[in-house]
Amino acid sequence: LGLFTLVLSILYMVIYFLHKDKKIGMVNLIVSLFFLTITVPIQLSSDLVTIVWALETLVLTGVFVKTGKLRVVSLIMGGVTVVKTIFFDSWYLKDIVLGNAEISVRLISYLFTIAAFYTCFALLMKKEKQFSVLYSWFATGLLALIVALELSDHHYWISIIYSAIVLALVLLSRKYDFDYQAVSLSVILLLKVLLYDSYRLTAFDINNILGSTRFFAFICAATVFYLTALLLDKKNPFRDYFSWSGTLLLFVLFMLEFKEYWISVGWSILALTVLALGFGLKRKTLRMQGIIIFGITILKVFLYDTRNLATLYRTVSFIVLGCILLFVSFIYAKYKDRLKEII
Repeated sequence: LGLFTLVLSILYMVIYFLHKDKKIGMVNLIVSLFFLTITVPIQLSSDLVTIVWALETLVLTGVFVKTGKLRVVSLIMGGVTVVKTIFFDSWYLKDIVLGNAEISVRLISYLFTIAAFYTCFALLMKKEKQFSVLYSWFATGLLALIVALELSDHHYWISIIYSAIVLALVLLSRKYDFDYQAVSLSVILLLKVLLYDSYRLTAFDINNILGSTRFFAFICAATVFYLTALLLDKKNPFRDYFSWSGTLLLFVLFMLEFKEYWISVGWSILALTVLALGFGLKRKTLRMQGIIIFGITILKVFLYDTRNLATLYRTVSFIVLGCILLFVSFIYAKYKDRLKEII
């Protein structure tokens, strides 16, 4: 059957070249491509099907860029490749086997498709910006999915790699339209760290620092969020979102990793640090975050620490908070004229 469909594809291709200047010629070309496409799954193994279809999508996109023809056909082929990759390759191909890349067919299939789609994005960037962005979304989505699939038993690494991808997308957004992709993946990362990593990963252990996966997942994500907030242009609407997300992660991390009065101490230090950065970088958003954390810390000290902690720990909480508040008051009194200009 595969040989038969291949012969039909060649036959219609010959007819196309004989009548390529006529309307019927384009019809023959499309029919030829159809038979060629269905020949692939008949003749080849499942992992090779995706690779060949991704390559076909890339070739058709190149033809469209050069001749202006086969635009719809290339998009349909890209859609078919995505559907096959997500709904078949994800579940039926072999997952990664460390040290044996030859049988990690799912990873290879995904990576080839991702590379092909990013190449399509580059080819279409000047000619069809709308469709080029579509290919970049497909590629980024597949990249995020394959990371989650292949590292499903190593959730710590998923958070680390997602953080790296977010940072890479932000850097690329200076030249390409990757802003919304970076934000979308960062939301997934934020929710994963807060809702999954916070209770499924290993807590901080001074005797096993490298095994403290929760600590590193939170720190890595928060660092990327803060870096992103610094890298983004002042007018970028997502800059404040990233800084708030970074502060939220650190706030929750202190609550998870510290105990009793140390939570109040950690929050106080965090508030002071964020406030200092807000004044130093002239970022109103950071100053607001610091003030809010201070407010929450004060409430905790008066509503929780005074009732539930032992006398010694309760005293320490009050002393630390008092010292920090005195320090803030001193800074304000000394530099109030400058602070009014900044605020």
